[in-house]
Amino acid sequence: MTKKTIPMTGVKSSQIESLGYHPETKTLAVKFLKGAEYRYANVEPAQYDALIKAPSVYSLFNSTIKANPATYPYTKMPPVQTAGETNIPEPKTTPE
Repeated sequence: MTKKTIPMTGVKSSQIESLGYHPETKTLAVKFLKGAEYRYANVEPAQYDALIKAPSVYSLFNSTIKANPATYPYTKMPPVQTAGETNIPEPKTTPE
């Protein structure tokens, strides 16, 4: 199975290093300056566009996406080896 990746775009932020978006899965990828990477589900394209263009990326992210985990469930990702890309989590086929 080929891994799907999300291209990441650097942003000017006090907390966030880069953002990426996968429109087919509506997945927002967030890489923080301290290295942690998360994927948020159910994010609409307009929300990603607003984040990329926001004067305060972290403030908008924090108040709209992070503050609503029931609407935007997230997954913490393991470190990625390829610079400039990030993995999309594969669906689980068996319960853990």
